[in-house]
Amino acid sequence: MPYSIMTSSAKVSGKARLGTYRNVAIIEWDGITYPKMISKRARGMVNIIRHFGSQSVGLTERCQYKKTLLEARYIIESLNNVI
Repeated sequence: MPYSIMTSSAKVSGKARLGTYRNVAIIEWDGITYPKMISKRARGMVNIIRHFGSQSVGLTERCQYKKTLLEARYIIESLNNVI
């Protein structure tokens, strides 16, 4: 089963409404049908390995979203090396 990083737009309520937020998740899918949403009910989804939640998107490499994507890539590389 292949692993992949999946992102989606996130809604944030309260005072944190300024800026853009995105969800980040590491998923395991069946290799035939790529899921269209971050949910265990999505067609083709086998498992959600880790859901990082909503991350603030900034303009530089130091923003939380880009740091989370980098961490997710390291996790996927380690998962692929184990199997």
